[in-house]
Amino acid sequence: MEAGMDAVWDEVNQVSDSTFPGWRSVHLLYWSTAIAGEVGEFCNLAKKREEGGSRAAEVTKDSLVEELADVYIYLQKTVECLGTGRSEFSAMVRAKLAKIQSRQGLNG
Repeated sequence: MEAGMDAVWDEVNQVSDSTFPGWRSVHLLYWSTAIAGEVGEFCNLAKKREEGGSRAAEVTKDSLVEELADVYIYLQKTVECLGTGRSEFSAMVRAKLAKIQSRQGLNG
């Protein structure tokens, strides 16, 4: 992750600590449900945008990205609650990207 995302990671933790004390000890089912809910909200907006009905105009790029920001926040909190920090998670993401490239016959 780039330095900017490192700062975002820290900020998510700081805001979470001040607004939801004890969040790190919340059950995994809570976090997985939270992620699913936010992904669902994103998908619902995308559906409205693609169907082109009267409500499609309400769905902006910003509203879609805002839902993805919620997904990111809950994803990060889930990673933290599993006892995995930023560095370890970044390494796992990079390893996964390398696997994808390898399967596609690409060199990273």
